[in-house]
Amino acid sequence: MLYPLSYERKRRGQSTGDAALLPTSPSSQICTDVQPQHGPTTIISFDMHRDFCDVRIGIVGSDLAPLDPSVGALEKLCLGWAQELELMGFRISLFSAGSANKLLTGDQEFHVFADQDDLDTKLSDANLEVVILNNRPSWNAAGIKSRINIFHNYPDAWMSEPDDNLTLALSKSRNLAVSASLAEQVNHLYPTARASTLYPFIEQPFIEAANDAIPETRGCFHDKIRILFPNRTLEKKGLRFLIDAIDTRLSHKASLTVVRNISPWTAETAEHISLLELARSRPYVTIKDKILDTKGLIQLYRAHDVVVTSSVQPEGLGLIPLEAQATGVPVVASDAGGLAESVFPPNLTVTVGSTSELAKAIASVTKTSNAQRKALASLIAHRFSPTHSARALAWEIEALLHRDGLR
Repeated sequence: MLYPLSYERKRRGQSTGDAALLPTSPSSQICTDVQPQHGPTTIISFDMHRDFCDVRIGIVGSDLAPLDPSVGALEKLCLGWAQELELMGFRISLFSAGSANKLLTGDQEFHVFADQDDLDTKLSDANLEVVILNNRPSWNAAGIKSRINIFHNYPDAWMSEPDDNLTLALSKSRNLAVSASLAEQVNHLYPTARASTLYPFIEQPFIEAANDAIPETRGCFHDKIRILFPNRTLEKKGLRFLIDAIDTRLSHKASLTVVRNISPWTAETAEHISLLELARSRPYVTIKDKILDTKGLIQLYRAHDVVVTSSVQPEGLGLIPLEAQATGVPVVASDAGGLAESVFPPNLTVTVGSTSELAKAIASVTKTSNAQRKALASLIAHRFSPTHSARALAWEIEALLHRDGLR
C-alpha cells in the first residue's frame, strides 16, 4: 500500500511516526475465529507514497442514500471512508442526492445533485481520477474515468432485472461487496463483475467500548432475559419472527425492547404501523424511540442481555451485530445472507423461520462468560475499525489506478 506516513501520525495523534504497518491485501481482514489473527505486514517508506498523495476521488451517495449520517449505516460508511481516505492524503469530493449541508469536517468538496444528468455534469467538472458509487452500478457518467462499485445490499435494492449494458459496465469497473455472501450473489448474476469483499467498519465509539468493563448478563436484579431489537421497523427485519418465538417459547422468561426505527421515512407507513401495533399488543414489549447518539446506543445495548437481528430476507452484512459484540453484548441473528459473517462464536445464527431455534439460541448466548465476550469485543474492534476498512479500500483504489494506467 502507498500512504503518506502523516496518515499514521494523524490516526495516532503523534507529531512524528514510524513507518506504517499495513496489511498486504484486503483478505487480511477476513477472520473465522475469536482469536485475533494478524496477517502479514509490509513496511512502507515515506518516499513510496508520493505518486498517490493527490489522487482525486469522488464518493457518490445515491438517491436512496444521501450522505446524511442520521439516515443509516450505508451513509455513515461513505462518510467514514471519506474521512479516512482524506487522512491518507487522497483528495475527496462528496456527491449527495438531496442534502444541502456539508456534513464533514476537513477539506472535502461537497456537491449536491438533483438527478443523474446533474450528477453527470458535476462529475465531469470535478475532473476525478476515481469515482466510488454505492448501490448504483447502473449509473454512468462522462466524468467517470475509473470506477469502483460498492454493493451494500442484495440485488433487489439496486437492480430491477439483468441488463446486458450493466454486464459490460461491471466488467470495466472494480466491484466490491460488504460481505463474501453478497459478492457471491453479485458474481452469480454478473460473472464479469468479479466482485470481491470489502468489509465495512463500526464507528470509533464502539471500538473504544471494547476496552470497557463488560457488564454481566442476567444478574440478581432481573430474572428475565432482556432482549433488544434495534433494527428498522420493517417486515424484512424479522420483528414478527422474533415475537412469534417469544410468544411460543419465552413469553414468561423474557422482556423485549423494540426501537421505533422508521428511517429513512419521516412518517410511519402502513408497514410500520402494523408492526408497532403488533409490538404494543404484547405485555412484555417496551417501545423506545430511535437513538441517534452513538454513546446512547452503546448504553442501550448494554442495558440488555442479548441483541437480536432476526432478518427474514438476506442482508448485505450486519453492522448491528458487530456493534453489539464490540460492546460485549451477546448476539443472535438469522443466517440470511451476509448476517452470518457478522456473528462470531460463541454467539449464534439461526435458520429463518425456526422459532424454536431462535428461542434456544437467545437463552444459550446469555450464558456466555465475561472472558469470552471480552475476547470477542477485542476481535471485533481490531477487524472492523475505520482504519482497517479504509486501508482495504485504498488498496483497491491503488489496484484500479494501476490497472487503468493512471498511476
